[in-house]
Amino acid sequence: MNCWHCEHTAHDTCYFCGRALCKEHIKTMPAIITMYRDRQNHLKGVVTNDVLYCGIFTPEGHPVSLDELDE
Repeated sequence: MNCWHCEHTAHDTCYFCGRALCKEHIKTMPAIITMYRDRQNHLKGVVTNDVLYCGIFTPEGHPVSLDELDE
């Protein structure tokens, strides 16, 4: 697999979109790994500070509806 940016051999992929990345083009950013409610019903999140990021992917500006999955 080749890097999305430069076509050199990729070493890993973007956590968010799956684009292949070589060592020179890997960036990192925080990401929420999972969310849950504790026994007091407070929303908690497990976050990591350094998932691999391609630098291209941008999330939607607002949450999207996933009604079709709620069946």
